[in-house]
Amino acid sequence: MRSFRIMLVSVAGLTFLAVTLFVALKWFVQLEYLRHEVEAAGSQALGMRVAVGGRVGIGFFPLSLELEDLVVSNNTGPILSAKQATLAVAPIPLLRAEISVDRVALQDVSMLVQQDRAGSFVLQDRKPSHRVVEGFELSALSFRNASLSFEAQEPRETFRVRDCSLDVFDLGAST
Repeated sequence: MRSFRIMLVSVAGLTFLAVTLFVALKWFVQLEYLRHEVEAAGSQALGMRVAVGGRVGIGFFPLSLELEDLVVSNNTGPILSAKQATLAVAPIPLLRAEISVDRVALQDVSMLVQQDRAGSFVLQDRKPSHRVVEGFELSALSFRNASLSFEAQEPRETFRVRDCSLDVFDLGAST
C-alpha cells in the first residue's frame, strides 16, 4: 500500500511539473521570434522565400512547432501553400543543439510545379544553403487534403490532382 501511495504521489508530481512547464513555455517563449527564425532558416535551406502568415504555436505531446498559412515562393510566385504545418521535433537532440524533425505534416496543401521551355523544373531562386539547419534530420512527410498543379511551357500542358493525401516514411533525409 505504501509503494502505491509513493507511485501515486510521483505521478501526480510529474503531471503537475509537465503542466507547469507547458504553461510557462506558452507564456514566455517569444513566438514572434520563432516566426522569423523559421522563415529565415526555411528560406536559406530551400533557396526560396518561406513566409508564415498566420499563428505560430508550440505543441506538446509530441513536441512540435505549429504554423498556420505557410507559403513557399520562388521568383515566379507561390509554389506551395499550406493552411497548417506541424513539425514534430524530437526533444533529446535539442539538448545537443541539433534539430531532429520526426515528421512534417501539411494540411490543406496547394502545390504548383512548373517546367520551363528547356525542360527544367522551376523551383529555386538560388542555391540552397544548409548552414542554418546543420544537423537537421527529417524522417517522415505527410500531406493531407492536397492539390497539385503541373504546368509545362513547351509543349503547353497543364494537369491538376485534387483531394489527395500522401505519407512518406523512412526518408533518412539529413544535412
